[in-house]
Amino acid sequence: MTTEKNAPEKKRNETIENARKDARRAERRKMRGRQETADWANVETSQICRLIELVTTEGGTITFGYTRDGGAYYVNYYIDGESEKHYVRPTEDVDEWFLNEIQYFEI
Repeated sequence: MTTEKNAPEKKRNETIENARKDARRAERRKMRGRQETADWANVETSQICRLIELVTTEGGTITFGYTRDGGAYYVNYYIDGESEKHYVRPTEDVDEWFLNEIQYFEI
């Protein structure tokens, strides 16, 4: 329950939190033009297929996408009721990332 005594502090906390959100949003906007755009066409198709094969063999599902701003690849595994999300920037070695994931599932 909010009392009159706590109301000014609550409002101040909300103001601080809103300022932080605005600063993070501004920083993301500023960085948008400085990065490569993720494009699945640039990823080795055989690696994508192999990872799909390995994950589905485990009884899981895998989804692919992009972050909202298109600045990173998004891969989500859903295995044994657990979701595991991964974000990979196109400035990283995406093919190397896939090879590491493939090796993990092959063990």
